[in-house]
Amino acid sequence: MPEHHDARVADFSSLFQFLPIGAYRSSRDGVMLRANPALVQLNGYSDEQAMLDDVNRVGSDWYVQPGRRAEFQAQLVRDGFVRGFVSEVVRHRDRQHRWVNENAHGVYDPQGRLLYYEGTVEDISERMQVELALRDSEALWKLALDSAGDGVWDWNLVTGDEYVSPRIKAMYGYTDEELMPRAQELDGRTHPDDVDQMQADRQAHFDGRTALYRNEHRIRCKDGSWKWVLSRGMVIARDADGRPLRMVGTHTDITELKQAEAQQRALETQLRESQKMEAIGTLAGGVAHDFNNLLAAILGNLALAREDVGPDHAAQESLAEIHRAAIRARQLVQQILAFSRRQTQELQRQPLKPLVNEALRLMRSLLPAGVRLNARLATSPLPVLADATQVQQVLMNLCTNAWQALDQRPGDITVGLDEVELDAAQALRLGHLPPGAYVLLSVADNGPGMDEATQQRVFEPFFTTKAPGSGTGLGLSVVHGIVKAHQGAITLHSTPGEGTRFDVYLPLASGAADAEVPAPAAPPPAVPAPPGRHIVYVDDYEALVFLAGRLLRKQGYRVSTFLSGEEALAWFRVSREPVDLCVTDHNMPGMSGVELAQAVHALRPGLRIAIVSGHVNEALLDAAAAAGVSDVLGKQDSMDALADAVRALMEAPPR
Repeated sequence: MPEHHDARVADFSSLFQFLPIGAYRSSRDGVMLRANPALVQLNGYSDEQAMLDDVNRVGSDWYVQPGRRAEFQAQLVRDGFVRGFVSEVVRHRDRQHRWVNENAHGVYDPQGRLLYYEGTVEDISERMQVELALRDSEALWKLALDSAGDGVWDWNLVTGDEYVSPRIKAMYGYTDEELMPRAQELDGRTHPDDVDQMQADRQAHFDGRTALYRNEHRIRCKDGSWKWVLSRGMVIARDADGRPLRMVGTHTDITELKQAEAQQRALETQLRESQKMEAIGTLAGGVAHDFNNLLAAILGNLALAREDVGPDHAAQESLAEIHRAAIRARQLVQQILAFSRRQTQELQRQPLKPLVNEALRLMRSLLPAGVRLNARLATSPLPVLADATQVQQVLMNLCTNAWQALDQRPGDITVGLDEVELDAAQALRLGHLPPGAYVLLSVADNGPGMDEATQQRVFEPFFTTKAPGSGTGLGLSVVHGIVKAHQGAITLHSTPGEGTRFDVYLPLASGAADAEVPAPAAPPPAVPAPPGRHIVYVDDYEALVFLAGRLLRKQGYRVSTFLSGEEALAWFRVSREPVDLCVTDHNMPGMSGVELAQAVHALRPGLRIAIVSGHVNEALLDAAAAAGVSDVLGKQDSMDALADAVRALMEAPPR
């Protein structure tokens, strides 16, 4: 070996003798020339010469690196250097597996001729074992989460690369090859309304303000639909300055949960609306009940006034106008009572045409200027089995809906009434109705019409297209319920820009096709009551008590009137006058009608007692029967009705 070469070897020995990592020098042919103590120890030898003898005896295979040693040597010859060559090796001495990080380079003379190679070998087995264990652990938790139904993602925040598990891809309808492993793939499919909050939640975790990242957002699936996911994650690696490097997490499909939450919120809203409407209905019913008493007093006194002045008096024309206005007001009260459900359903065979005409007269007085109400009604009366008030409510609600659809613009509302014959196929399409003869009541408008989505929901309770506070969404659902209760059907025909028509089918009453419906007979002339018949009348409304007393006295009765149950009971306790009938209101402050009846019955067991109430129900009937009450009557809406009811009670045998 040349002298200058020996000098360089000596320099090499002093330089690498105390390096903590292995160092070596080898010839151009791969013969190991020197090895420092760290490399000797790494390879399991006790001294340098023993190692050199062994490794040089086997030539270039002194490090057994399956499939990698040839790659290392080829790169070294080609490039003259190798940087950071990590590989698993098997030591020649004891066949022990190790992981090393090797660096080498060639040393050249001034003329560029290769003299030898120098290199370092670092034992990184412990580090690699930790990394391999971590990879195995990651594989296990990814498998566990995938098996539990959660998709797994692993995001390199530096490069933007993101591992997305097959479970996530399948969740959105993609195959494993269809989504690129980049973070922007799923971010680009996030609903625009959810992006800002998602990024804010991420940044809060990146900044260390939250221990975990958690966000709910929508992802567009392959088929275009949206799926709700709960994304949870954590930064597991940061650089020396605390910047996040790597984040792992899961995606959980919560679409069904979000739908259930939305349904629950809708039900809660419906409950609040229902409670509000119930409260409004109770208030409206109470107001309408009191207003009905006022109207009864007005109409009763009006009837008496018209009798007092005579048929030829000049005031008759004004009194007739007052009568018409009061009748309209009473009709409004009936609508309010129907809305508040204070009236029970009473199906009676009656002609539909007069009910429609009456409702149209009221509707014309309510419609704003510019809205024309047209009627195309059949000539026949068209009898049906129906509750008059509820059928009129159907027509009023449909007309009101048509008027509101015009949105304060001029327009036409057309009401039609005719008889139709439905065959089996038509009846089936209308909702499994029996085939036969039906009355068709239709309400059409020339407003803007409805789209398909609105038509699908138009009969849902609380659904409305009006602005908040402009409607309850109950009108058409009430119509639908009433029509169903009458064994009928309702259909909707609408096209955007071409108006809307509702068709209501009600069964024609049996035998109605050819039958003539007779006009109601005139009431028989009032027959004076037998002299001496005595009636006690009790009500807390002073005007009604005064009017009832006056009317019954004109009928020939003796009448004692009282403004409270306590006042009437005090009279019964001291009076010995014979009484033929006691009529008392039920809802009075202090003593109720039932309580009064119970006390009076104890004083006069044989006395006939009738209770009058605006809300007759089973509870009242049971309580009245237990108190010895003979009859429970609904509140009369006119004084004529009261007189007829009293006459009927006086003439009927005791019950």
